[in-house]
Amino acid sequence: MNFGKVGFLVILLGISLLSACGQKTVIFSGEGENWRVQIEYEHRGEDIKKTGYIKYIGTEPIPKEIEYSFTVVSSSGKGAIGSDGVMSLGISECSPCTSPSEDSEIVGLIKWNNQSETVTITGE
Repeated sequence: MNFGKVGFLVILLGISLLSACGQKTVIFSGEGENWRVQIEYEHRGEDIKKTGYIKYIGTEPIPKEIEYSFTVVSSSGKGAIGSDGVMSLGISECSPCTSPSEDSEIVGLIKWNNQSETVTITGE
């Protein structure tokens, strides 16, 4: 048995385990009467990648456009809804930055066609 090869493999395994330990994904989701929301935070050390979507689950025709805002994460915007009823919140990355803790409640306000709904999303 060659210690050089075994030592190299042990070091390589240790490095891969350390880099995997720095990764964690937290998903926040929830739904109301008309909307389902999901926001995912992927932690990679100090880097955070955020993705998400808002989906219309109501019974009326799908609205063409919505406005939204979320507390805790201070995110807002407006945009078109696809024919599938989904609006992507896109991908954003930052480093270093912070994200809500897993036990946070994020409150979203969605406005469309002179209506509004509050949706609370929580960590899974």
